[in-house]
Amino acid sequence: MWIMLRTRRCGIAAVIGLTAVGGNAAAHVGFVQDQAQFRAAVENGSTSPSFVLVTILDGRSGKQRTGCTMAGFLLHAIAMEERLDRRDYHGRMPPGVSARVMAKALASKDHVYTFQKAEALAAMPTDVRGSDRTCEIIRSGTPAYIQDRTGQVMPGQP
Repeated sequence: MWIMLRTRRCGIAAVIGLTAVGGNAAAHVGFVQDQAQFRAAVENGSTSPSFVLVTILDGRSGKQRTGCTMAGFLLHAIAMEERLDRRDYHGRMPPGVSARVMAKALASKDHVYTFQKAEALAAMPTDVRGSDRTCEIIRSGTPAYIQDRTGQVMPGQP
């Protein structure tokens, strides 16, 4: 169960994750990306990928990391965690699988994701090129994306 507390004045969210097994608790305190911007990033299918700010929990070790990554990496990791095969679709998910993966990504309002499988964790880099600048942009309240021709991180949406 996840509990999220948000202060309207500062726009800062504190998220406390409580696991049902053994009473272990993991805490994540920090900025949570605007849900509308997060949704737009996850749904962006252009050649200029959008970024999301996420916290990744390793369900095996309990370690967590927070950072910015391309939304496609998140969708790919969720598909891997769920063992959804997308190889037969030339890197694109079939519509039914895509809808399931996007729904799962958007279900987390605090943008915290727990992965058990090593391959899913490995598919979730939070230290991609330009991630410091990207996180700065997102934390300022603006979405971020990579321009497809220049490869530069840009504020806004493609």
